Amino acid sequence: MSGRPKTNFPFKHNKEFHEAGRYYKRLEDLLAKKQKVAVMESLILMHETQTKPDFKYLRDLKQRTNEVRSQLRVLSTVEPGKYCE
Repeated sequence: MSGRPKTNFPFKHNKEFHEAGRYYKRLEDLLAKKQKVAVMESLILMHETQTKPDFKYLRDLKQRTNEVRSQLRVLSTVEPGKYCE
């Protein structure tokens, strides 16, 4: 019989390092976005309570915070394996 011999089983290759799967990477991204929103909100609150706040900088901070919130909303609603394949 020609072809591949049936007695040789495929060897399992051990990885030298472990990479997290897509699901765990997605959870880490969600946590990082949540922490970023929390930090930006505290920064906004700190700048708003000053005696002479910089309104241009505050508007920029609020805009960036809303962008991160919208990204967080999208990341938390889409299933990890559905659209990434």
